[in-house]
Amino acid sequence: MGLLAVMALVFVETGLLVGFFLPGDSLLFMTGVLTASGVIHVPIWAVVGGGFLAAAAGDQVGYLIGWHAGDRVFRKPQSRLFTPAHSRRAADLVERHGPRAVVLARFVPIARTFVPVVAGVGKMRYGVFLSMNLLGAAGWTATMISAGYYLGGIPFVVDHIELLTLGLVLASVLPLVGKSLMSTQRHSGAATAHRNASPQAHSVPTASIPHRGDMTTASGARTVPPGPRCLVVVPTYNEAETIERFLEEVLAATTDLGARVLVVDDSSPDGTGALVRKHPAFGSRVHLLSRASKDGLGAAYRAGFGWALAHGYDTVVQVDADGSHPVDRIPAMVVALDEHDLIIGSRYVAGGRTENWSARRRLLSSSANRYVRTVLGLRTHDATAGFRAWRASSLSDFGVLTTDSSGYCFQIECTWRAERGGARVVELPITFTERRAGASKMTGTVALEALVRVVQWRVREISSRTHSHRTAGASRAV
Repeated sequence: MGLLAVMALVFVETGLLVGFFLPGDSLLFMTGVLTASGVIHVPIWAVVGGGFLAAAAGDQVGYLIGWHAGDRVFRKPQSRLFTPAHSRRAADLVERHGPRAVVLARFVPIARTFVPVVAGVGKMRYGVFLSMNLLGAAGWTATMISAGYYLGGIPFVVDHIELLTLGLVLASVLPLVGKSLMSTQRHSGAATAHRNASPQAHSVPTASIPHRGDMTTASGARTVPPGPRCLVVVPTYNEAETIERFLEEVLAATTDLGARVLVVDDSSPDGTGALVRKHPAFGSRVHLLSRASKDGLGAAYRAGFGWALAHGYDTVVQVDADGSHPVDRIPAMVVALDEHDLIIGSRYVAGGRTENWSARRRLLSSSANRYVRTVLGLRTHDATAGFRAWRASSLSDFGVLTTDSSGYCFQIECTWRAERGGARVVELPITFTERRAGASKMTGTVALEALVRVVQWRVREISSRTHSHRTAGASRAV
């Protein structure tokens, strides 16, 4: 299933004109990373082979489109999807390099989508095109996937993986993103002015937000945030080894807030729910929402958020029960909500870090965030973070309750929706520690859901803007 999803995205990027903006290079690289990390449970030779077949089939389709449709394929209205500049650059590449352009274009974003079509329009001999197509597909997929797979095993490269990954992603995606943003600024008028007036997501130095116990007035008197209407939502599945200690720590950390804790348990077979019911604070500061079956992280959070709104809470905090999040930072995050809509406990801003992570875990996490941030054009550095604090009203205002992601992609979708909705987002640096016990819920299916959905959301945005511009143009013509 996971490999088929990757193959489908590669095919669309190389074979269909509407897919030229997909990040093929970084997608293949990330596929290699996921395979090396054991997230994708497919042999590397099968991954490379699948990528090769998809890439070769994609170029073949592009060639046939050009052969049968002729230059009519480029006679489309000026838009984000079809521009004369794209076809001219592809034609220039073919004119300069001849059949070799089919191979060279594999390593050039946008060109690899349009060159096969130009080759078909120009009636390049089929046998020549086929041989160049197969050679280019083999070289491109083997290079990108193998790079992601083998670099994960080199300590020096892993230590500098963020810079390497950033360079790869920027080279493949950023030029298109920049042009898209410039075009948006030229055409959006008042909407652009409104977006520029919206607060930008940014990081805040640790010293600028008080820790618990540091909340004082100018005279030095201790202050307590008003009202007990803060709820900490904790999704659990088989967390019996950690839940009791976690509850003690989070209750102690949020005493001054008067916060309550809602454990959303997916009928854990290890008895997590039963341990919550036995806790001394159960029914007062600790509550349990039991669900019939394991239905994914996103569904658990949506259920917890709905419960919070139904019971009138003003602020809602997301946190894991495995001890990885520093719960003593919750009061500081709640205080920061006075001036913001969403606070993210971030590993990837100044002052943020991780502890006790393997090199491959760091590689996977940092690469995923670079990929998400670049493709979606997000300002948030840690879009996959699970330690967050929300104004309760923001959960409805920014469509969090109507999200449909089920795995860890839920965190990305919430970040994306919040930024696009103009939310005031701030990242608070934290130290993220490897879980104390139990097994990670990350699977190949969960990771690939994120890869695929990120592209789907970007396609949806670009298509929507293109439709809006065409509608506006038609209105002006009338």
